[in-house]
Amino acid sequence: MRLNRLCDENPAIGKRIRALAEKNKIRAMGRSVTAIKRSIIHFSNDIMDEIKAAVPKHLPRDLRDDAIQNEH
Repeated sequence: MRLNRLCDENPAIGKRIRALAEKNKIRAMGRSVTAIKRSIIHFSNDIMDEIKAAVPKHLPRDLRDDAIQNEH
């Protein structure tokens, strides 16, 4: 609500904010996130295998590696 009010009170800035928001909305629609079903994860004695299986594979490799290491 605050953002809408700001956009209404400042039309020049509001127009830019709304255009960027729409652009981000369209871009985000193309990237769906799929939750991993617990039954898909192959259980092992190594916790790292469990973590790797839980971290989404669509992430860029460096972000995925960071997420995996932060869990360990």
